[in-house]
Amino acid sequence: MKNYLFLFVFLLDSICLRSQEARNGAPHIFLDCQWGCDVQYLKSELDYVNFMRDRADADIFIQQTALVNGSGGGFLYVRLYLLECRQPKV
Repeated sequence: MKNYLFLFVFLLDSICLRSQEARNGAPHIFLDCQWGCDVQYLKSELDYVNFMRDRADADIFIQQTALVNGSGGGFLYVRLYLLECRQPKV
């Protein structure tokens, strides 16, 4: 799960990071995990993005939901929304 999340974030970040600096122009991400997400680990390992507390301030919205069925199996959904691509100030 963490590897897939890293890959999705990396691919979406390439849209916004073409002409931005490393940390100052890093994209703002809002992460909404309902089940099985180690948010502290993701924040420590993904140091090239800024995690936001409010979804309205974010450039990328990552929503993770889970659906458990009666036989013990389940589905894990990860939805990525590109909300806004901020251009760096010149």
